Amino acid sequence: MSIPSPRLRSDGDHSPGTLSENYPGERIESQAAEGVIPFGRAVVQGSAAGLVKVPAGSADKFRGVAVKSTSSENLNTNEYADGNPVGVANPCVISVELEEAVNENDDVRVRHSEDATSGSQSWGFTAAKTAASVSGLLNDATAYTASVVVDGVAKAISIVGSAAQTLQTVINELNVDLGAAAVASFDAAGNGFIKITSATKGAASSVLITDTNLFATLTNRNAAPEAAIAGTALGDPAKVPGMFRTTAEAGRTWKLTGARYLTGGLAGKTAKVLLNGAIATAADV
Repeated sequence: MSIPSPRLRSDGDHSPGTLSENYPGERIESQAAEGVIPFGRAVVQGSAAGLVKVPAGSADKFRGVAVKSTSSENLNTNEYADGNPVGVANPCVISVELEEAVNENDDVRVRHSEDATSGSQSWGFTAAKTAASVSGLLNDATAYTASVVVDGVAKAISIVGSAAQTLQTVINELNVDLGAAAVASFDAAGNGFIKITSATKGAASSVLITDTNLFATLTNRNAAPEAAIAGTALGDPAKVPGMFRTTAEAGRTWKLTGARYLTGGLAGKTAKVLLNGAIATAADV
């Protein structure tokens, strides 16, 4: 167990990152900032041992909260600069920065992804389908093709009929050709859709399907794809990864088990959070 430095604690100070109360077993680890890290934000494991960063997705591993420190290079802006030593607290009682108003004993959630969306396009059907529905492609070596432009870059699609006898196996083969650029999935809304979503987010995120004979051969397919949906840039600048809240937001927040709000607080202000050290994250979906 490490002993907190006096520079990390200030009685009566409830600004973000302040260790608000003595807590048995309190632990502060010294890590290095991978990118800028504001005081009082949740931090996750960085790209290598000894590094931490603000969250960038649901798969990130929660480490604790960045402690306020007068030795920070960017003290005037209440943040650690890239490469600065960072005090990461857990377990502890600490003042965290709030994205929305919370009350004492509310569920503790953290935003892990920015408030931006991915571009996508879907191709639907005239009759009800599931992922297990037959595709309609010939069960032989016939190759069915299309082009999917993802974020402005064309991805050539070529699927052999014998490898894609259900809509799910069509989707599996699409994902092979799309690689890391995008993800194909089955959307069960309405009669069902094959949906392709860009792996990126923001205004430059886009998907455009141009068919040759792949989609045209699927049983009961619509004559044309749905209108492409463009990605959007940061919708709300107050919704920033690493900030604390209580309301679930599908695809963008975690619920923290082993954490509890000891006080309430207003949006843009702080609240005291107890982290018990054994924190688990559950992504909101």
